[in-house]
Amino acid sequence: MSLRGYHVGGIGPRAAGSISDTASETDSLSLPLGTPSSPGDSLGGTTKSSLLLLASVPVPFDSLRKATMRAFCFANIGSIGHGSLYSFLPAIKAEREKMGEKDTQPFFGYARASVGTGLSISFSKMIRVEMTYSMPLLKNSQDQVKPFQLGVGLSIN
Repeated sequence: MSLRGYHVGGIGPRAAGSISDTASETDSLSLPLGTPSSPGDSLGGTTKSSLLLLASVPVPFDSLRKATMRAFCFANIGSIGHGSLYSFLPAIKAEREKMGEKDTQPFFGYARASVGTGLSISFSKMIRVEMTYSMPLLKNSQDQVKPFQLGVGLSIN
């Protein structure tokens, strides 16, 4: 899941060690030492959620406005979960608890949030390039933050 202010795959639980910690830099399947995965590879999840609130305005300079540049601010919240669907079904959940099985995490996991600002420029109606700066508000100590990001978007209608 991509969440502004975090590396791709940068939230959620991580493995104790990482392939990139021990693999050589010449191994074509490994990542170079010191890559974002060095604290441990992401384990993923069974559920994900994401919400983005974004407000944008044209930049106040005529030359940049003609180039379709916009300034924006955003709030982003998301999570990776490992919960079971049974957490929504009280009868089955009660039966599983009688057998000693328990869900240890909420269905949608624990929320991560960030706020930030950025600039975007559109090239035709199909291609958009944006640059953002984000500050994580809710994060875990294992999460991998990425304050500056550059992205390219493609719209096909």
